[in-house]
Amino acid sequence: EVIAKITRLKQICVDERTMTGDVDTLEGAKVDAALEIIAGTANKTLVFSQYARVVNGFAGALRKAGVSCVAYTGALSEGQKDAAVSTFWNSPTCRIFVATIRSGGVGLNLQVADLDIFLDQDWNPQKNNQARDRHWRLGDEGMHPKLSITILAENTIEERIARLLEGKKHIFEQVI
Repeated sequence: EVIAKITRLKQICVDERTMTGDVDTLEGAKVDAALEIIAGTANKTLVFSQYARVVNGFAGALRKAGVSCVAYTGALSEGQKDAAVSTFWNSPTCRIFVATIRSGGVGLNLQVADLDIFLDQDWNPQKNNQARDRHWRLGDEGMHPKLSITILAENTIEERIARLLEGKKHIFEQVI
């Protein structure tokens, strides 16, 4: 029950309306910040969230703003997933790939992207790293600059979770 409440608090940080169900178009400060970042670059961009309803709602916000994108969640069939990846790779007008951290974080090669934006983070820092690694490849360093941005809502549970994740990351690095 505690985890469920924390999850709801995390979702509120993106758009409070996600608490009542799916939202066609997200709104709020985090969405505005992400849209501003996207508007400021012509680069292919990955946008991640832990929640499918956030992925779908953010894709709706992009479309409302006239930005072509694909949404990628675990609810898609294999054919739909393949089509989404192909569209992102091959369409010059589709610059944004919006995915859940877990479905978009494993087994995809999206190194055509130069930027990733996290609207929220998974509890497990390794899941976030796996998602981030979708556009980073060995030998790519220095040849093709990449940027990763995590958008946090100030003075919320997200800041506390971010500190906990940094602590977990530090412990993991010391063990390895």
